[in-house]
Amino acid sequence: MANYGFAKPSARPTAGTSGYRLQDEDAAALSGGGFRWESQFERSWEALAEDEEGRLAGAVGRLEQARKRRHRLAAAALLPGGGGRASKLGMMRHLLLCLDCSETMGLADLKPCRLAACLSAMRNFVSGFFDQNPIGQLGVLLTRRKLAERVTELTGNPRRHLDALKDLAQAGSGKTARPEGEASFQNLLEMAYDTLGPLPGHACKEVLVLVSALSTCDPGDIGATISKLAKARIRCSVISLSADIRVLRKLAQATGGTYSVPLDAVHLSDIMSSFLPPPASAPDPALIKMGFPYSAGQDGQEQPGSQQDVIRICACHGTVLSAGATAHACPQCACLYCELPVDCRICGLSLASAAHLARSYQHLFPLKAFAEVTLAASTGCCGCGDRLGASTEAYQCSDCRSHYCIDCDRLLHDSLHSCPVCLQTLSVKTTIAT
Repeated sequence: MANYGFAKPSARPTAGTSGYRLQDEDAAALSGGGFRWESQFERSWEALAEDEEGRLAGAVGRLEQARKRRHRLAAAALLPGGGGRASKLGMMRHLLLCLDCSETMGLADLKPCRLAACLSAMRNFVSGFFDQNPIGQLGVLLTRRKLAERVTELTGNPRRHLDALKDLAQAGSGKTARPEGEASFQNLLEMAYDTLGPLPGHACKEVLVLVSALSTCDPGDIGATISKLAKARIRCSVISLSADIRVLRKLAQATGGTYSVPLDAVHLSDIMSSFLPPPASAPDPALIKMGFPYSAGQDGQEQPGSQQDVIRICACHGTVLSAGATAHACPQCACLYCELPVDCRICGLSLASAAHLARSYQHLFPLKAFAEVTLAASTGCCGCGDRLGASTEAYQCSDCRSHYCIDCDRLLHDSLHSCPVCLQTLSVKTTIAT
């Protein structure tokens, strides 16, 4: 067994001394006071201050406004012209979400514990992933007791992943993820390689690992595994809930991923949200043959060439489809599937619906970032209608000069991907032209 791990010491050297001196915060924690970040949810009121009128509502609003503004700036950096966003994106994403379920996941520095906070963030990530990547596929792995386990296969059905994560978090379900044993990141990465390695070159292959342990117990050389992942162009990113781990940072650097350490549960969700948009395309661009399946069995319709009372079997699950159940038939080999998108297991054709491709265009032609302006006079938000007072910050569309509040700005860029005033103006011009 080989153990790889490195953690930053909590004590730091002081200039002019030969030893180490604990910082004030560390010394207070050891004396029984506890770290400030350990009590952030229990005594959060200590971080609030009264405003000029002696009320807390204004202070709470400013904190929430600052958090939304940080999210907006991070999202604007991903838009063209806002931070070097690449024009070639990996649209056909295949991502494995990996979770460390070792005994350190039971620590309570994230409330109620690390595992519960991670599972909650993963559920939100799954919903957002398929909203922004309709033709992407996702799978879930975990490691504990020096082994790697597969929770869900690569699939484009978000409901299957959400149900699996719910079972992991639900006590007494028989599939509860109990923090136990040591983590084995080599076994976890080997399983990820076996899953993503055979995929074609045009696929965008990614691994996102949520780590809690400070060491890994592996059966062999994890460096060789890292080399295999880098050669297969599998991008691995790590989110560590503990200190900086050298071998995992090496993994992120060698494969072109990122390494992050969240400060709290909110920061953890923000970091995971940064992986929702498609990344810059690493594989060489290629023409991809895709098929648009027809529905078989809907409203009593039969697939072409079929006969009545024929047993229909779903190729993705191997189960018999019930009478009248809707199935998607491959236009090339007529193989049946119950969900899309999927790669046909018989002929290898990539199957997707036209709606999936239409929704994918939102990243190729995104809505421009709105300019942050200070209003000279009071006006109304063109989205929700709320009043925007004078001398307050608003966000202005560069095309129609309409003003929006920060909540509507976030909604337009994250979900709708269009300015409603611009669309209304375009509709009026089209009507006049006809």
